[in-house]
Amino acid sequence: MVSRIPVDSSKEVTLLDRAAWVAQKQQGKMYRFGGESPKTGFDCSGLTQFAFGEGAGVSIPRTAAEQYDASVRVSKTQAAKGDLVFFSTRGRRVGHVGIYLGDGKFVHAPRAGKAITTEKLEGYWAARLVGFGRIPGACKPAYS
Repeated sequence: MVSRIPVDSSKEVTLLDRAAWVAQKQQGKMYRFGGESPKTGFDCSGLTQFAFGEGAGVSIPRTAAEQYDASVRVSKTQAAKGDLVFFSTRGRRVGHVGIYLGDGKFVHAPRAGKAITTEKLEGYWAARLVGFGRIPGACKPAYS
């Protein structure tokens, strides 16, 4: 007898789910400034740009600040898996971006010497949180 993994059939897989999944698949790859490829590594916005392109088929701008400007703001309580999460780092209004996974977690390319990882929105990251943004065009069901 073959057993199946239970699936919540009431929830459709969205393009945002797929973008988050693509980003999570990159975990363990090393940060690289200016990086935008699984072969050479990613910086934060290179990872999000790649994840949205590959997972959702949606083109987003290259830098964290440009991605912030291109997104529609959502509150922390409305933030969903696949939304972008933005941070103020190094004195910049928006200098870092990741992809929200829900339950207070996000995936991102942190900095030189570190691998792409999942972190909790607490401590250092909570203190630097600017907000959440949803990418127009990526908020629809993903048809297989």
